[in-house]
Amino acid sequence: MRTLVIIFIVIITFNYALNSKDGDTIKIRTIELGQLKYGWFEFPDASKSFQKILLNYKIKCPCEEWDYLAMVFSKQFFAPSFRVDSTSIEQFSFMNDTSWIYTATVIDDKLIIDSIPKKSRLLELYDDNDNPTLRTSFKYVWDTYYRYNFDDKGNKIDSLLVYADSTILLKKRRIYENHPIAITERYEIMRYITPYGIGLDVGEGFTWTMDVSDFEPLLTGRVYIDAPNTQQPIEITFDFIEGVPERKVIRIERLFDFYSVLYDKDFESKVSAKQIQISPDEKWLA
Repeated sequence: MRTLVIIFIVIITFNYALNSKDGDTIKIRTIELGQLKYGWFEFPDASKSFQKILLNYKIKCPCEEWDYLAMVFSKQFFAPSFRVDSTSIEQFSFMNDTSWIYTATVIDDKLIIDSIPKKSRLLELYDDNDNPTLRTSFKYVWDTYYRYNFDDKGNKIDSLLVYADSTILLKKRRIYENHPIAITERYEIMRYITPYGIGLDVGEGFTWTMDVSDFEPLLTGRVYIDAPNTQQPIEITFDFIEGVPERKVIRIERLFDFYSVLYDKDFESKVSAKQIQISPDEKWLA
């Protein structure tokens, strides 16, 4: 089975509350049976404290003869500080004037060196703090390039890098719309394997409940929930139980995000190692 895998770490500190009591419960219904399985929803703001957050995933047959993966994602959207050829990248080094590709050929024992211009790149800037998705300026620039020396047979013997005029680093600003230029980050907060069986009858449906308290930073304020399930009608309700949390989430950092990957014994060879810095405040103090 080919599966979708999203891997990230949740960094927490523990805050034991031996005397805390269950408080009132705020229920947030996001996905309704027979309705769209994605959209924006208003969750409690970050100033509130919750002992526990539960996700209730209700599924209603008809069910198919196969089982399928069904996930629930919390999505966040960011406006980039720049784009290159309509694409967001982490870093970009460029020339303000034409860069070149050099070639060498030998014709009648004579070395002929030629150059052709590289294709320009469209650099768009977005630096309006009040309107982060508004393009404020643009210009055409070029990639960096090498100058080469050739031997009398036209072979490259050494090179000299022509350094970039500028290098810019990507900055992201959180936005609350799925804008065409937005950088989307998905966080899988639940994974479910649907039942299978032709003619399976579950009446009015059944509900699977999962503790998603560790994803609290992703479930505050205006939140975009996406719950792709092409097989069955679903209903999703979040229970926010007021009180002191057992532990406080410091940050959540994504490690990998794959739409389709075969998770098997060779999985480690398909991903690159990442080093995550853990500060003293983020260590588990037992």
